[in-house]
Amino acid sequence: MAHVDPMERVFGGLALLSTIAVVFALQLSPVKMQPPPPDPPPASITVTLEAAAPEPPAPPAPPPKAVTPPPPPPPPQVRETQPARPVIPVPRKVAPKPPTPQPEKVAEAPAETPPPVPQPVAAPPKPAAPAANVASEEAGYVGRLRAYIRSITQYPTSGQARRERPEGSTEVRFVLNRAGQVQDASIEQGSGSPILDKQALSIVKGGTYPAMPHEVWSDAPEHVFTVTVVFTAP
Repeated sequence: MAHVDPMERVFGGLALLSTIAVVFALQLSPVKMQPPPPDPPPASITVTLEAAAPEPPAPPAPPPKAVTPPPPPPPPQVRETQPARPVIPVPRKVAPKPPTPQPEKVAEAPAETPPPVPQPVAAPPKPAAPAANVASEEAGYVGRLRAYIRSITQYPTSGQARRERPEGSTEVRFVLNRAGQVQDASIEQGSGSPILDKQALSIVKGGTYPAMPHEVWSDAPEHVFTVTVVFTAP
């Protein structure tokens, strides 16, 4: 809070009191009342009256037209009702239709005979293998048999054969089926030695032979062969 000087308070109070004294002095002084100013004289107003021309009288209204009442409606007339006559249809004459022209029949042409259908020609049988080829196959098979028999040929090992030491050749006749199996075997021509002939027959019967080719001896289920077995003493 700001500090106020006490002297300033005193001077402020004195100024306030002087102001109040002046106001009371003004209120107490007499006021002279001045009389109000006199009213001005009334102004003169001139009013000019002009007579207005009288309006022409309105034309008289036309008299109302006489309304003619409508004539009274005529009394209803009663008519007799006649029964309705049946309507009979009148047949109409129909003009006959012109005949429809019939198409002219054309003579049918004779059907053409279709050309004969060629019949399938049976394929000619396959030509048989040339004889030369067949003979060559047969010879080749026989040669294989001889070579095989020669490979399995052994000299007899019995004591009599070791003592006598026979030599010679034995011709053996044997039959093979197409599978190469031995069906029969026999001595066609002996060697003069029963030991050698017996050995030759045993060799031929115990052999394992190849099957026959289809081209050789095709018309027979089996075939007969002959083979000469040669023995030489060791």
